Amino acid sequence: MRTLLLTLVACVGCAADPTQLLVVVDTNLEAGVEYDSILVSASSAGIGSAEQRFGAGEVELPFSLGVSATSPDRDAPVRVVVSLWTDEGEATSRAVVTRTAMTHFLPGQTRRLDMLLSRACARAGEECGDADDTCVEGMCVSAQVDPATLPHGDPGAPLMSLVDGPRMAPDAGTADSGPVDGGVDGTTCPDGEACTPAPCRTGMCAAGECTETGFEPQGTECDPASGRVCSADGVCGAG
Repeated sequence: MRTLLLTLVACVGCAADPTQLLVVVDTNLEAGVEYDSILVSASSAGIGSAEQRFGAGEVELPFSLGVSATSPDRDAPVRVVVSLWTDEGEATSRAVVTRTAMTHFLPGQTRRLDMLLSRACARAGEECGDADDTCVEGMCVSAQVDPATLPHGDPGAPLMSLVDGPRMAPDAGTADSGPVDGGVDGTTCPDGEACTPAPCRTGMCAAGECTETGFEPQGTECDPASGRVCSADGVCGAG
């Protein structure tokens, strides 16, 4: 019986095996305030799995990990799940937001898989109904990813942020050090004015909050630093 082991390794070891996924993890949630740990797992049904958890202050965002399969089956399917967790008590914790990708390895190649965990998905408050879907920028989309569409990954290259703006919890009061209370310090959202609830999304202010109304036009630049543009379904995708 042949066994396939999925090995989740730190990026410093990624260059040893070119057949792998370079998983880049980022979030616009605030570490230590909105979540306490990050859990990254990889699995191949009926074959093997691995996972690694990091404390909120243990890694600097964005960070990357290599997912490789030690097996002759170099095109094996793989499921990658990244989630943010909060500790609510001595024996209680819950996932704040989760993102899933289902893809497979390309023999002899390293492909980069960006996994941005968005506050818009945490606000949704519920999981996507379809087991093959995942939340991306507040919307349920297919978790299936064609590896041929992923950019080539270079474990030694510097990582670009996947986040548009600061990683800070919203706070509706004046600038202070108080608890999270739902808005942004020192800012208001005047009723009837246009606003941007998330990258590639349009919005309108109502009752002091930015309410999503639609998508930016396809091709609109959403991240000048990386050249990423908006897709037709409102996702800040590859450049």
